[in-house]
Amino acid sequence: MVSVENTSTTLLSPEIFERYCWRHLKDYGDVIVGHGKGHQLHQCGTLHDLLPKIDELPATVIEAYSSPPIGDTPLVDRTELAPSMAVIGGTCANTWLEPVEAICEKMVRDLQAAGGMRGVVYTCAGVMPPGCPIEKVAEVREFAKTITPETLRA
Repeated sequence: MVSVENTSTTLLSPEIFERYCWRHLKDYGDVIVGHGKGHQLHQCGTLHDLLPKIDELPATVIEAYSSPPIGDTPLVDRTELAPSMAVIGGTCANTWLEPVEAICEKMVRDLQAAGGMRGVVYTCAGVMPPGCPIEKVAEVREFAKTITPETLRA
């Protein structure tokens, strides 16, 4: 189950998040988990300063995890500040307007910095931009199939 709360420090401070949002997300997550379901958080944008508190929530994944320049959370931040969370995202729309080779190089750099692929569904956080043809996504997908822990250590 996805709880959608448009959390971002562009809209609120970490103190406001903790005071007003965190408890709501925890209560919601407790109900979801209590019914045997997985809890997925939809959170995008600037989350860096919130990641330690987000990591305490009863959830397993942050969806729409946004890297710079739109967000402020590269994959390494999840590894360091919210290690219990998996992420869906890790890039932003701007990335997918670059050539395939640049996207693939960024993917490898991001995964190396994050310490590997575990817990990462590498995609555009949110939606693909209209300027990104499906063929480009398919090429990046095929490249991603070649990534292994060994190639990330190289």
